[in-house]
Amino acid sequence: EQDCTLMLCVFFPFVTLSLRKPGIALDMVVLIQWFLSNKKDSVSPAPLLDVILQETEYRLDGLTVNQFMTGGAKPRKLTSDPKPPSLNVLQQLIDTIPAVSSAVYVDAIIGFVENCFKQLSSNPSYQPIFTTLNLAPLWALYFNPLCIAKIREKIQGQFREIPLQSGSLMYNSGRACTLDVTWSDEATSQSETRVFKRNRPDHFLFEVLKMCQTEDALLVFLPPLVPSSFSSFVTQNFASLFSEVLNTITASFPKNEKQVGLTTTLK
Repeated sequence: EQDCTLMLCVFFPFVTLSLRKPGIALDMVVLIQWFLSNKKDSVSPAPLLDVILQETEYRLDGLTVNQFMTGGAKPRKLTSDPKPPSLNVLQQLIDTIPAVSSAVYVDAIIGFVENCFKQLSSNPSYQPIFTTLNLAPLWALYFNPLCIAKIREKIQGQFREIPLQSGSLMYNSGRACTLDVTWSDEATSQSETRVFKRNRPDHFLFEVLKMCQTEDALLVFLPPLVPSSFSSFVTQNFASLFSEVLNTITASFPKNEKQVGLTTTLK
């Protein structure tokens, strides 16, 4: 009941307008991801994700503090005509990633995109649309190890840099302290005592890759290869991507296109 009240009183009335405002959109995404991670399993995320993807707007003048406290708030839509789900919100958030300096925001965007993908991917009419998204910022993260580049420990107001093995993905100080982290994608984060692994876009990208049904769709979807300072990691992840491309061609392309598609794609 509390989860449903939170959706009705906080998310439904404010989420669409919040995601349109650059100053608060990322904070709303973090809040959404917190809610989806902590809600009861019996509460479906579908109503909230539908509101987001359909960009539904609600009247705010019908909400009162008393209604919020008692759970009786029932926000009214500005229009009764439902819009078809759109990927505009996802594209706008993905486009912001290169300019985002907080690892918390970047990880929240990845999780949010994945949740929206799960909501729409079962609908065949939306599968081709996912392959047309500009996912360059996510491909850049795919080819980045997202490891700790530098970490500082703060105890009683004093900072000290902690030497870590190259490529470390997490850290546990074992004592109460504040940890300032700079990651390999230049994003930063701050946490208490422990640093956890970053959220990666790999699974989402591979799932969208499987939706490429033609050679043209595959070529548009695949990332441009750019030089990287993480050469060994790039080699490893390119091998994984290459394997997924072969699997997609084998499973999805019409038989008479498999050989042509394989040859052209490899070129």
